[in-house]
Amino acid sequence: MKIEAFENTMEEISLHNPHDFLVKAAKGPVKLVDLFQDAQLARKYLFEAYHLIDLRSQRTEEIKQDKSAALAELVLRQAAFRDFCSWIEENEHLRTELHSPYNEVLYLYMLTLDPDEQLIEKIERLKDPSQRHLAMTAGRANQKQRDRQKLAR
Repeated sequence: MKIEAFENTMEEISLHNPHDFLVKAAKGPVKLVDLFQDAQLARKYLFEAYHLIDLRSQRTEEIKQDKSAALAELVLRQAAFRDFCSWIEENEHLRTELHSPYNEVLYLYMLTLDPDEQLIEKIERLKDPSQRHLAMTAGRANQKQRDRQKLAR
């Protein structure tokens, strides 16, 4: 009931410039969802229930079935422990097996959560050259980000 009321309220939001309100009528959409290219899809993602999964309760073999999202899910599951040093060595085969375009972002995520120097050393010793390249690129991006933060202080 509350979701329906929220959805109806969100759809009826009028978007206008208050200074132009008295001068001219709005020529664009007056409903929030109509601003999206696909209003039905917008309604679905804005107002329908999400299917959340508990990665901690799923076995690695189950997660691997998710194909391109599998490695991201495994990294997110490990993130709760904030310890990627041992995990990165024990699961190097997964990064090669579950290679996806997101791997560089995953390395950046790992380095941001666990900036341990040992993790960087382990990344430098990855056997798969493409994974090592992705990880080192993420490492450089992470270092630049930390340098910028230090300068901002």
